Amino acid sequence: MKISTFLVALMAIVLTTFTSNAQTLNQPANWPDTLWAITGTYNLAGFASDPTTTANFSYDDDVAGNVSLADDISAESPVIDLTATFNANDIWVQVTSDYKFRASNDDLDYEYWDADATMWIPWANINSNSFNNDYKTCSNLVSNTSSILDISGFTATQLSGFKYRIRYDDLASWSWGFCMSSPTIFSSGPASCVTPSALGISSLLDTSVTLSWTENGTATIWDIEYDTTGFAVGTGNNIDGVTSNPYSLTGIMGNTTYDFYVRSDCGAGDTSLWVGPFSFTTFCSPVVAPWTEDFENSGNIPDCWLQGGANQEPWIFDTVAAHIGNFGVVNSSSASGGYFAYVDDSQPHNSNTLLVSPRIDISTLTEPELAFYVISNNEGQANVDFSIDVFDGTIWNLDFYTRNTNTTNNEWEEIVVDLSSITFTGNMQLRFTVDENNGGDFADDLSIDDVTIREAPSCKVPFALSASNITGVSADLGWSILDSATSWYVEYGPIGFTPDSGTFVVANSNPYNLSGLMPSTGYDFYVQSICGTGDSSLWVGPFSFTTGCLSVVAPWNEDFESGGIIPVCWSQDSLNNEPWLFDTIAGNVGAGGVLSGTTTSGNYFAYVDDSNPNSQNTGLLSPFIDITGLTLPELTFYVISNSGTGDNVDFSLDVWDGANWNTGFYTRNTNTLNGGWELITLYFTGLTITGDIQLRFTVSEQGGFGNFQDDIAIDDVDIHEGPPCPDPTDLTVTNITNSSADLGWLEIGSATIWDLQIDTSGFGLNTGSATLTVNSNPYTASGLMPNTAYDYYVRSNCGTDSSQWVGPFTFTTDCDPLPSPWVEEFENFGAIPNCWKQGVSNNESWLFDTTGAHVGNAGVWNGNSRSGGYFAFVD
Repeated sequence: MKISTFLVALMAIVLTTFTSNAQTLNQPANWPDTLWAITGTYNLAGFASDPTTTANFSYDDDVAGNVSLADDISAESPVIDLTATFNANDIWVQVTSDYKFRASNDDLDYEYWDADATMWIPWANINSNSFNNDYKTCSNLVSNTSSILDISGFTATQLSGFKYRIRYDDLASWSWGFCMSSPTIFSSGPASCVTPSALGISSLLDTSVTLSWTENGTATIWDIEYDTTGFAVGTGNNIDGVTSNPYSLTGIMGNTTYDFYVRSDCGAGDTSLWVGPFSFTTFCSPVVAPWTEDFENSGNIPDCWLQGGANQEPWIFDTVAAHIGNFGVVNSSSASGGYFAYVDDSQPHNSNTLLVSPRIDISTLTEPELAFYVISNNEGQANVDFSIDVFDGTIWNLDFYTRNTNTTNNEWEEIVVDLSSITFTGNMQLRFTVDENNGGDFADDLSIDDVTIREAPSCKVPFALSASNITGVSADLGWSILDSATSWYVEYGPIGFTPDSGTFVVANSNPYNLSGLMPSTGYDFYVQSICGTGDSSLWVGPFSFTTGCLSVVAPWNEDFESGGIIPVCWSQDSLNNEPWLFDTIAGNVGAGGVLSGTTTSGNYFAYVDDSNPNSQNTGLLSPFIDITGLTLPELTFYVISNSGTGDNVDFSLDVWDGANWNTGFYTRNTNTLNGGWELITLYFTGLTITGDIQLRFTVSEQGGFGNFQDDIAIDDVDIHEGPPCPDPTDLTVTNITNSSADLGWLEIGSATIWDLQIDTSGFGLNTGSATLTVNSNPYTASGLMPNTAYDYYVRSNCGTDSSQWVGPFTFTTDCDPLPSPWVEEFENFGAIPNCWKQGVSNNESWLFDTTGAHVGNAGVWNGNSRSGGYFAFVD
C-alpha cells in the first residue's frame, strides 16, 4: 500500500490573460488528435486515457503496479512554428490545462523540444493537487497554467521546430497517477509589472503561517489576498502594501484550509496579475484535557490525528479485522466498543508505522495520566513491537511505554501509564508506533482504542491484573500499583457476573491467595485500591481465569470418547506448535488410515498429524492422578505406530512424580507389532512418588521429504492396581560364552524366586527342557552348546501365585575357539560366515560378494586373492 500525507497542496494559476500588444499564439490541442504522439516505456495496463483517441491524457501507476517499475510516458504535440509569435514580440509562451495529479514519488512536467540541441528541455513542473483517487475517473479537474517560457533568445531553428510534451515519470516507484484534459498553448508580450512566482509557506502553526514568493521583477511592495479555500479573488481578506517577503500571517483558524494569492505592486497604479492560489491547512489547535479519543469516526482517521509522514502502510480504523484478537474473535470489549485503530501485520512488513495524536493542553491537570485500551494476540506466531513516545512540549520522550506480548485471555486490556516522571513545558502529544519485527509472521494485528488523558486520581487505579498458581480450589490474584496502597477490595464471581453482585473480600497482600473456589470453573475478578479513609481508586477489571481440575483418583482410565475434543482436565502443552487431535479416523494412523488390532474402547483416540508443520515436543498432559490407594500402580495404554516408507516419529512418556518430571520414562521410535495397536504395560517402581502424578505424552517429528506417514496414536490410558504377582520385564542376556550366559530381568513385584525355561530357539513353552526354579537374578545358564541359538522364558514365583510367562528372549552362544592354522575365504554365498559377527555399534554392515562397484578401480582390479570368489568389503 502507498500512503502520502500532504499538509500543503500547491497550485499555481495565473488568473487572467496577460496584457500584450497581441496574442499571436492561442492553439488548443483539441484532443483527441492523432497528430499527437505517445512515447516512452510503460506498462500498458496503466495507460488509462490516450489523447490520440480520447479527450484526456491519463496514466494510473497504481494499476500498473510494482510489476513494471520505471514507467515513463509522454504525450508529444506536433511541431508548432513560433516564428510569427516571435516576430509579433509575443516572447512569453505558456500552457494551460485542467488536471488532477496525486503525487507520491513521481513527476509530472511540461518539456519543450530544442531543435538545435535535438533534445527535450524541462519547462515547468506540475504540482500535486489530489489526495484521493479522483485522478482515476478524471473528475474534479482543476485549472493550471504553466510558468512562462521566454523565447526571446530562441534561434530560427528552435522557433520553427518547436513542440512541447506532457511527461509523466514514476521514478521507478509504485505511485498513484494523473489525468489531464486537452491543453492550450498561448503567447503574450512582456508585462510592465512582472508576476511573482513560486508561492510557498513555512513555520505553519494552528493560528499563524509565514507566506513567501519569488519576485521576478524589481517590485518591493506586494498585495496579498487570502481566505478559506475556494474563495474567488476579490472576495477574500486583503493585505495591501506588504513590504516584507516572507510575510507572517496571524489570526487564522486552526485545522482550516486556506488559499492565498500575491501580486507585485510596481507603483503608480501598475500591478502585476494575481498569482495563486497556494493552498495550505493549518495545524489543529490543542485539544484540552481531560480528553478521550474513541475512534468512532466511521472508519476515517479522526480530526487532527496524523499518519506518520514516512509510513509505508497506514494505521487502519475499523470494527473488525482478520487477526484482531484470535482470528478476529475477541473475548471482551474496550470502553467504547465499535471502531478502533490497528496496523495490519501482513506484507509488507514495515517498521516505524506511526499514528500521532493532536497536541493536548494539559495546563488544567495537576498530574496528567495516560490510559488506553490495547489488544494483541499473535495466534501462536511472533508479536509485533509496540511503543508510545510522549512529547513534553520540548522533546519527545522515546519508548516511554513498550510491549511485545499478547494481552491476557485474548481480551482488551486497559493500560494506565504514569506520566509523573516527565517535566512538561507545554502541550503534550502522543505518538503510537508499531514495528513489524516478526519476520514472516503476520497474525498480530495490534489495536488500540479509547486513548485518554485525565487527572491521575489521588488513589490510583491498579493495573496489569493477573492470576497465578491456579489449582482446582485456589488462585493467587495479583496486580500492579502506582501508589503506596497496602490493602485492596477484591470482588469475584463466575465469568460475566455483574459488578456489585459478586463476593467481596479485603486483600491485605499482593498477590492475594483466593481460596474456596470450585474446580474447573471460570471466574472474573475486579480490584480497587484502598488509600485511606474515604479515598479509594476506581474499580478495574474484569480479569478472567479458570480453576484447574482436582486430581482424579486411581484406579482411573481415559478412553478419549469425548466427541473429538480434548477430554476434560487434559491439556495441550503450552509450547506446542501443533495440537494433539482426537478422532476415530486419520489419514496416516496405522497403515494409511487402516487400523489393525483393537483397543479396549475402540472408536476415538488421540494422535499427532505427522505432516507439516513438522514440530518437536508436541505434548499432551493428563490430569493429576492420586495413586495413594494403589499398592502396585500399573499403567497401561495402547499405542499404534506405522511409518510406512518414511521414518518413525520419536514418542515418549514423561511422568511427574509429585516433585519432578522423569523425562523419557518410556520411549519408542519403531513401528508397533505388525503396525497395529499394541498394549504397553509400565510400572512406577523405579520412581520416588511424593505426591499426585501426571503423565505427559510427547511426539517429535523427524521432518524431511517423505516423512509424514507416522501419525502415532494412543488410546485407553489406564492406571490401576497391578496383579499380586506381576510379570517381570526387560529381559536381558549378558556375558555370553561358548557354553554359558547370564540371564536377567526386572522384577516388578517382591518375588525372590523365578521359574525359567531354556532350550534351543523356537521351542514352545513346556515342550523343551524341564522348568528351572532359581533364586538369583541374573542367573547363569551353563552347559550350553557353542554357536547355538537359544530362547528363554521367565516368570515370577510368588509362592501361592505366579506371574505369566514372559518371553521368549533369544540369544546365540559363542563359537568354540578355532584351531590354528586357520583361514577364512568368505566362500559362504554372500552371507556372513559362521562365528563371525558384525560390530554391535556398526552404522552399516560389512558386505560379502564377488563384485563391488568401487572395489579396485570402479570394480576392476588386477590379480586375485588366493581363493578368488567371495570377499568381505564395506561400501
